[in-house]
Amino acid sequence: MTMGGGSSIRVLLVEDDDALADLTVEFLEREDDAFEVETRDAAESALDRLDDAAVDCVVSDHDMPGMNGLEFLGEVRDTHPELPFVLFTGKGSEEIASDAISAGVTDYLQKGTGTDQYTVLANRVRNAVEKRRSQQALREEKHLLEQVLATTPGSVVFDADGRVASATDRAKATLGLAGETLPVDPDWAFATLDGDPLPPEDHPARKVARTGQSLHGERLAVVWPDGWEKYLVMHCAPLFDEAGDVDRVVASFTDVTDRVEHEHEIERVQTVVQAVGDAVYTLDEDGVFTFVNDAFEELTGRKNLEGEHCSVVLTEDDIDEGERLIAGLVSGDDETAVLEIDADDWADDVEHVEAHIALLPYDVQFNGTAGVVRDVTERERRQRKLRESEEKYATVVEEASDAVLVAQDDRLKFANQQAASILDADPGDIEGTPVADVIAPEDRDTVVSRLRRRLDGDAPERRYEFTAQTVDGDRVPIEFSASTITYRGDPAVLAICRDVSDRRRRDRERRQYETIVETAPDGVFIVDENANYVSGNEQIARLTGYSQAELAEMSVTDLVAEGVFDPEVVPRYEDTVATLLSSRADDAKGKFEFHVYPRDGDDERVFECHLALRPHDGEFRGSIGVLRDVTERKRRERELEAQNERLDEFASVASHDLRSPLNVATGWLEQYRETRDDDALDRVEDSLYRMDEILEELLTLARSGTTARETTEVPLQVAAISAWDSVDTGEAVLGLDLEGVTVDAVRGRLQELLENLFRNAVEHAPARAARTRPDSAVADTGSELQIRVCPLTDREGFFVADDGTGIPECEREDVFEMGHTSTEDGTGFGLAIVENVAENHGWRVELTESEDGGARFEFETEPPESPTRNR
Repeated sequence: MTMGGGSSIRVLLVEDDDALADLTVEFLEREDDAFEVETRDAAESALDRLDDAAVDCVVSDHDMPGMNGLEFLGEVRDTHPELPFVLFTGKGSEEIASDAISAGVTDYLQKGTGTDQYTVLANRVRNAVEKRRSQQALREEKHLLEQVLATTPGSVVFDADGRVASATDRAKATLGLAGETLPVDPDWAFATLDGDPLPPEDHPARKVARTGQSLHGERLAVVWPDGWEKYLVMHCAPLFDEAGDVDRVVASFTDVTDRVEHEHEIERVQTVVQAVGDAVYTLDEDGVFTFVNDAFEELTGRKNLEGEHCSVVLTEDDIDEGERLIAGLVSGDDETAVLEIDADDWADDVEHVEAHIALLPYDVQFNGTAGVVRDVTERERRQRKLRESEEKYATVVEEASDAVLVAQDDRLKFANQQAASILDADPGDIEGTPVADVIAPEDRDTVVSRLRRRLDGDAPERRYEFTAQTVDGDRVPIEFSASTITYRGDPAVLAICRDVSDRRRRDRERRQYETIVETAPDGVFIVDENANYVSGNEQIARLTGYSQAELAEMSVTDLVAEGVFDPEVVPRYEDTVATLLSSRADDAKGKFEFHVYPRDGDDERVFECHLALRPHDGEFRGSIGVLRDVTERKRRERELEAQNERLDEFASVASHDLRSPLNVATGWLEQYRETRDDDALDRVEDSLYRMDEILEELLTLARSGTTARETTEVPLQVAAISAWDSVDTGEAVLGLDLEGVTVDAVRGRLQELLENLFRNAVEHAPARAARTRPDSAVADTGSELQIRVCPLTDREGFFVADDGTGIPECEREDVFEMGHTSTEDGTGFGLAIVENVAENHGWRVELTESEDGGARFEFETEPPESPTRNR
């Protein structure tokens, strides 16, 4: 039900007795001029009246034809639950009164005799209406304050005892109330800005709760026990309950901590200004100054003005305008007039002043004027700036890079040039267009609904994206931000729109790049200017053995300290970055190599780091890198280098060793041509055989130089016997102690190694009696050459030893060199083959003296370091 406005009280009197109704109306309106009483003789017609017009109170009889007063009350409460209703009955009883109270009657009054009852009735009606109006005003005020609280950044709600009930986030941060739980009774104290403590009862919220009066501009300090304090200007207002008691206190504040000292200075200046006051003057009827105060002289920048004509400070135009205003005051009813003066030649920084002119008292003859002059320079500047701002904002909106639209009543009322460009139309053609026409069909209902809800005061999502539709039907993805404004006096929606086609394309490209990076076999990483890990793909985590979360807390130096990166990575990285920074090319790139020792224990790897700088504007912001595993490539390069070296050696040895038998063969062939002596051909044949033997050795040596790939566990005893059977060992004896001993090797290569060792021992043994190998692996003690193959006892591996003349220590460095031999018919390749086989199995070979004074070749099959032999 809508209550009436102003001070009138509209009463609907329901009384079936016309005479009594007229009497009641007469006395009510006589009691208070505010009463406007309208009558109905039945409850049914009264209900129709309530539906048609505003009523402040219903006064009804009980005993009426048709619907009685209690039934009428029930109907009223169904449709107007808060409307004051006074049951004014002539046949009252306790039962009727109880039922009326239960039904929600506002007041109950039994008719009596005399006119005093109408005074009582008038008071009851007036009190009921005023109470209802007060309650409604209280609710509206409470709702308004709650809305203000919700939209005010720094606000706190206190209960009637001064305890904190709620607070906005900014208030929590400002007052030191941040935390998961809001403290109800914080351990704080209040003081004046000068530091004087305030007693608890002067707590602003408690003062407002106690007095029921609002506080405005209360300046105080909030002090915590640890000395932390904030200076505030607070505004507090009470919220009353329906009983009229203070229920809560709403406080909003401004943090003026940073301005306290500045305000103190301002206060001192303001004190001086107040002491000086406004500039005041008086002029006689001829325009001569009869009085000026110090402020006036200061404002004009002139001294000793008394007795001077006003023309010393006013232009002729100012004087003419002043005389016109004075004439108007003399002839009219106005008491004052305002003369605006351009005061460029007054005191410094004074451009505009206002002179408030009044006539000096006079009886008949004009007696002059008095005036108060105020410097309005700043006001004029602000107004000028405001005008400039309005023009600037209009220009900004028109020239903005974003599209600006105003929607009202489901139509576009304004569009700037950018909006028109997006929609491929002119701004004038867009204005008046239905909003739905510029939205793609699939988004049309959603966007229009959100705009309507925002205008209705709802709060749908403020920022979202949808697809717009141009006048030609083209589709444009739009980012949309909406807010409610008043446009030409009516609510409207201001929309800031942005074409996000390029952004979506970049997002797609970014996702594609991310997919490429994540699926790339190489490690991709980003580090900041301090070489701290920023991000990378999973390959980086895999090759280092750390998770992404762990890497996020690490730097390159941390990985070096953990033993994962080679220490040389730091100077190489720094040198590469320095080179890139000194380069003027935007796409400059660098690279370097370093070793990685994975955390999970995998073998050492070699990585090639390709580096580029992160985008920067003259200040180094880190780098982007790609780690490529080049371990296999490096191994192949080393093999290729070794092969090239061997080829060079082969070519050198072959050219040397083949030249001699070739020259011999050529000489004997010439001899044969001259003499036809068959002995010469035998000599040629011997030379060719020698050349064939050298070539066979070279082929064996070449095969021995290739890396052992697929190895198996080979029984060493079986390999030794096979090698022995493949070599012409004469009467030498082989001793074996290899039961159960196996070697991880390529069987054929291992046999080549043993064959060459056996052949070398036999060929370099001194001439002595020999006999065949015994079935037993135990060497005979006779004069035959003894060769033994046994496992090493102190480490993994085996040795081959003989009891021949041995190899002098001074020659042990040379015997493995290709082409080195101490016999005329030797090729010098045997021990080079042995070293190549060992090297390509990753073994270390060491040549020493055997227990019998011969040669002992030790092969360590699991050496702790890389060298193949220890000479």
